[in-house]
Amino acid sequence: MTKEEALRLALEAMKINNKAWKLLADSGDAGNWEAEEQGYYQLNEQAINAIKEALETKDEPVGKFAKFTDGIWREITDYSAGIPLYTTPQPQEFVCSTGLCHLTLTQTNVGIGERGMEAYEAAKERGWVGLSDERLMKMPKQEPVLWMMPDGKTADKWALQFYGGQKGKPLYTAPPQSTWVGLTENQIDELEKEFIGFSVPNIYNFVQAIEAKLKERNT
Repeated sequence: MTKEEALRLALEAMKINNKAWKLLADSGDAGNWEAEEQGYYQLNEQAINAIKEALETKDEPVGKFAKFTDGIWREITDYSAGIPLYTTPQPQEFVCSTGLCHLTLTQTNVGIGERGMEAYEAAKERGWVGLSDERLMKMPKQEPVLWMMPDGKTADKWALQFYGGQKGKPLYTAPPQSTWVGLTENQIDELEKEFIGFSVPNIYNFVQAIEAKLKERNT
């Protein structure tokens, strides 16, 4: 079991424990008291938040750099021309197409991280998430680009075969950052018709000015 897997196991256990603790308190079967006021519950909540933060904290580069050339990733010594490598998949900053939310989405071995999904769903409920953002749910999990082998060297997926079954530590690059997606004139026309009902002079300039301000505040 890896360190990350152990932390996720502990996280789920604490969440289940606190949920049961709260259900007991709310039922009244054990007296009149609030779960949130109990030290045990509070300590568990602190631990839950700390583990979530630890799982989604961007780690430091391992001091190696890679470049994609000739169809494969290769380690290079010229750091100015390469991309830093990390031992865990890196969070991706995402700005909703409406410009009303700025999320940090962490990739895990099962897709987008739990806290990122919670933030995304909360933004969606408030109407801050545009239809074009549904592509986020199809975002593939990050795959390693190289492996750090026991001898200190890096190997790509083809070179692994020469290590006779030795296991290396997977290395990842940071994902490309999401780019701003503004409204088209047709989308503005549709919104104008739906919410205003008549043609507004300079509506395109007005909407573009709002988008520019939102982009400035969220990037």
